Amino acid sequence: MKPCRFIIALMPLCFWLASFTSQMCNGQATAPAKTLFSSVSKRETLSAGTSAEELIIGRGLKGDWRAVIERDGLTHQIIWDSNTLHDPFFAVKAPDWIRSSSQGVDYEVIMRGCVPHQCTDGRIGIAIFSGKTKHLYVEHLVSQDNGGYAVQFSPAEMPPEIRAELEKAACIDPGITAPSRLPFPCH
Repeated sequence: MKPCRFIIALMPLCFWLASFTSQMCNGQATAPAKTLFSSVSKRETLSAGTSAEELIIGRGLKGDWRAVIERDGLTHQIIWDSNTLHDPFFAVKAPDWIRSSSQGVDYEVIMRGCVPHQCTDGRIGIAIFSGKTKHLYVEHLVSQDNGGYAVQFSPAEMPPEIRAELEKAACIDPGITAPSRLPFPCH
């Protein structure tokens, strides 16, 4: 085969590879979420306005629990992946610590985690991914020697309804043994 014909024959492959690489780098398209799991324990359709998104919870390829939100359709675009949260407060997760709630055309995915061996009155994390804003909001709770809790929200500025949901989740969290000692009221 002449070199020119060889190059012309490879051009479609090169264009595909360049397109695939560009899409991967920009986060526009990824392999279907099912390729990210060794096993799936739960799939749930989430209402996202005009499109449907799916929450998938299961064991990641490294054996850790993972939650992924994927846009339904041909592209299988990953909207959010809990493994992108590199935070020691979420080092320990379990499938029943990940849940969703829907409100009309919006949804929230709520995830709880903790630092290893500090899941009760230790170092606990609560995160909410908002389907409306496509942002992640995090609350860190750290037990204090005086029996109270230090709480930090990230980002510091967040929608009041999200902050209220994070506070409510802390109030009912089984790892918080003295919710009355939290720096906000629990009802």
